Amino acid sequence: VSTQSTGRKSTSEEVDYRIRIMQSTDVTIQDLEQNTYTGAVKRYSWLFLILLSFCSGGYNFGFSAEFVLATPLFRQLGVPKFWTSFAVISGPLSGFVQPFIGAYSDRCKSRYGRRRPFILFGLILAMLGFALFADPGGFCRTILRVKSKSLPIGIAVVALWLINIGLNIMQAAGTALILDICIGEESTRGMAASSIVQGTTSLLATGLGAINVPHISSTQLVFYVGLVVLFFSTLVTLYVGKEQPLTVLTEVKVSNITILKDMFLGIFKMKKGVILVVIVYFLTSGGMSPWNFYITDYFGEDIYHGDPNAPSNSTSSKLYDKGTRVGSLGFAIMSLVTILFSAVATPLTNKIGIRSTYFIFQFLGIWSCGLTMWPLIQHPIPQLILMGVFGLTNAIANILPFVFVGLLVKEEEFGYYVGIMNVVQVIAQLFANFIASSVMSLCDKNHCIIGGVSPGIATGAVWAVYACIFTAFIRLQKKSESREERITFVNSDSVK
Repeated sequence: VSTQSTGRKSTSEEVDYRIRIMQSTDVTIQDLEQNTYTGAVKRYSWLFLILLSFCSGGYNFGFSAEFVLATPLFRQLGVPKFWTSFAVISGPLSGFVQPFIGAYSDRCKSRYGRRRPFILFGLILAMLGFALFADPGGFCRTILRVKSKSLPIGIAVVALWLINIGLNIMQAAGTALILDICIGEESTRGMAASSIVQGTTSLLATGLGAINVPHISSTQLVFYVGLVVLFFSTLVTLYVGKEQPLTVLTEVKVSNITILKDMFLGIFKMKKGVILVVIVYFLTSGGMSPWNFYITDYFGEDIYHGDPNAPSNSTSSKLYDKGTRVGSLGFAIMSLVTILFSAVATPLTNKIGIRSTYFIFQFLGIWSCGLTMWPLIQHPIPQLILMGVFGLTNAIANILPFVFVGLLVKEEEFGYYVGIMNVVQVIAQLFANFIASSVMSLCDKNHCIIGGVSPGIATGAVWAVYACIFTAFIRLQKKSESREERITFVNSDSVK
């Protein structure tokens, strides 16, 4: 690593790069000021990288549990199909906190580091939300001693906001912590370790949702276990992820307003190729969202013909519960396929090309969403197989858009564009869930031949069709600076 000046003008990038090089090498502040450091980036063991990534396992357990159980819980509390998209709106909307957390944690001068105070704060919020969301009806009866149909819904909505805001804070700060400590080629290994941990906890969360435990609901089981997983996994990362305090660079003054202004105004300055990738990611996220949010409800209503609003312990209620458990099993299968296929995704893209790979598996996503409306598929075994197929689409959708961006932008711009793509994903989920719930409500009111949840999930196929079309227009070109080049950092004299 060289500290030679590159002439960049962005002071916010400069501060972040200087902290990262101090974190990941034995460089000192004097070396950075005098441009005298020429050492190598630290290389960490896989054990250390796994332990550093434990926090990502905790927050991904929460996201997976929410995908599997949030919609069924609100349906059982009496929320109509149309309003479920608004009940779970905190999921997409809370994603907007991530760019802000990233910017504010960049400037944090706590003696415990830049990222860990935010991770701890997010943990507290998420754990409070977990405790409330596990059994909102029981909380009203035993703690508040109030019998009400609407109050548990309100508590569940508040709890879900706490969960999502907390998990998004943890995700933003936790990912930044990994990238702070692991720079250059180490960042690839660090993110790979994070993916392994996330896949494992996703399997745990969805697998627990498929277990039938007497006298306890799936939601209670998953979220109470989630409290333990979240606490101890985050504790490991907070202990292992030692950080350099920002106080060593107090001479660098950068306004938070300037950071946020640069971040949002930069959206209008994206290159044409990157704009196409962002559009494709928007459409891909919209196509996958109805599936992720409504598939367990689909198992309960359309496949097992249960009723979420039936009296407790009735046959219809038990059928719905059984359907959601099998849907959780489907999610576990989907997660397992995603993990296994991710291991062979790289050689596949090298053989047939990135764009062709993305197009093919988007096409599989179209069929997966569309086939949910076909009566022959509306049985447990065919649908579980279909969920495994959708796992292939899920794997590609979570990898290749970022590969596209990595091939089209400079390394120092990559983090910024990842932030943009997170915001784009949030907007797509909002639109897609609203459209899906509207279609389901419309079909039920007009007594359509094909009703239930499947029409809403099938709307994802339309999004995927357009994603395929726009994928064909993506043109990859060689970047002006190769990722194989040495990392350089701005001379401190250029910081104003």
